[in-house]
Amino acid sequence: MAEAKIVATLPTYLSFFLSMESGGQRQIEKLQYGQTKPGLNLNKIKTFKVPNPPREQQKIFEDFVHTYNLALKKQLQTSGLEHDFFFSLL
Repeated sequence: MAEAKIVATLPTYLSFFLSMESGGQRQIEKLQYGQTKPGLNLNKIKTFKVPNPPREQQKIFEDFVHTYNLALKKQLQTSGLEHDFFFSLL
């Protein structure tokens, strides 16, 4: 039987997965312990099941997120300029 190849998970992909309600957040909720100060220990974190697609696909996802964030930033800047131009005309 061939050994499974371990693929290093890119931080952007991992961060996105952990922030998803149907992904990492659900696992975090199930594993948290303590009433006054809920937390996770390293042994609990090691049990997380994270989908691990090939690195090339993770890189494509990372590039998409980067492009999306740049477009969003540009849109917010443009929106601010439109607002400034409108009030300068008043």
